[in-house]
Amino acid sequence: MNMRDIRKAHKRLQLAWEHLLIEWGRRHPDLPAPFLTQVFRPRIVQQAYYAQGRQPLDQVNALRKQSDLAPISASENKKRITNSPPGVGKHEQDPAQAIDIAFLKKGSKTELNWEASNFEKAYVILHEFDGGIKWGGHFKTLVDRPHFEI
Repeated sequence: MNMRDIRKAHKRLQLAWEHLLIEWGRRHPDLPAPFLTQVFRPRIVQQAYYAQGRQPLDQVNALRKQSDLAPISASENKKRITNSPPGVGKHEQDPAQAIDIAFLKKGSKTELNWEASNFEKAYVILHEFDGGIKWGGHFKTLVDRPHFEI
């Protein structure tokens, strides 16, 4: 299953994503380019993500294996990556109520850039387009800069 397909997102997010790509190219042509890392998320993937930082590494990696996700290290398992238990995540809804993004370094098809300022700039563009879009960078309990939701 392609979890990056923007057509799996709510129409508002589809339109906002299209707007972001156009405006990003216009406003920030020399910065790393945004791309989707996740739109729809099956329940089993949400379960694996929710387990991270909450369950022992062997259990987390067993869930990740069931989800076709790569195993993580003990140090990675110290960090929680979502506060949404399985069944309630915005990525799990149909259509998805959330998207996650990252930025590709200039000239690369695989190397990522995680600078906070890029996510902040993306939020400005998305929020200008649709004031109802919330950014995970503003979350109080678990800051999630790549996450945008309605």
